[in-house]
Amino acid sequence: ALLAELGIAVEDAPLLRFFIKDGESIFAHGLSRKGFEADLRRWQKLVAFVRKINDRFASGGAPSLYEYSPLNPLILFPLRRLATLFGISARFWERVFVPIHSSSFLSVELDTLPASIAPSIEDIVSIEHGAKLRTWSGSSREVFGRLQQGFEERIHRATSILRVRRSRAGISIETNAGQETTFDRVVFACNPHAALAMLESPSVLERALLGGIEYPDTTDPTFLRGVAHSDAT
Repeated sequence: ALLAELGIAVEDAPLLRFFIKDGESIFAHGLSRKGFEADLRRWQKLVAFVRKINDRFASGGAPSLYEYSPLNPLILFPLRRLATLFGISARFWERVFVPIHSSSFLSVELDTLPASIAPSIEDIVSIEHGAKLRTWSGSSREVFGRLQQGFEERIHRATSILRVRRSRAGISIETNAGQETTFDRVVFACNPHAALAMLESPSVLERALLGGIEYPDTTDPTFLRGVAHSDAT
């Protein structure tokens, strides 16, 4: 929707497929399911089951990974536990599900994912078929260029915010250059821990909310470092 609004052409990306070898078993999208056939059938049944439950509580809008109903019991039920109830093996979860979806969530700690998101992640990166994705034609420079059209001079990309101070006169922002500007409202579009560090005199509730959000990097360092193949072949 954003690209359509900006008038940027889109194109289909090459089919995203995964190849996983575990001992004698080989899982490869579109090529092999050796050793994982039964688990794949059970996964399909699980997704169909969750989709029916989600549809019962859906708002009627477009399907979204972020939509949920507080009445849907599956938003509080771990997907890993539901997979076990459907007879899906721990080996399939650890050797196929986690490797495929860790690239989306940037974490290998996926046991606590809510069961309600199973259809959404299957629609995005299908364990059965791989992923059919779309992307913008060209580069991201054009996307950001069009996003800022008309107010480029009001965007300060080389400015660091040191402090956000609230008063009856408004909200003052102090920069690393020693400048201070007052606004009616301020939106923190950043890490909540960084927002808390900038916010002068935060309330007890603000400390609890902003400081209580946990990121995968704090418990799972897997994706903090990139690994490239060293074999030139």
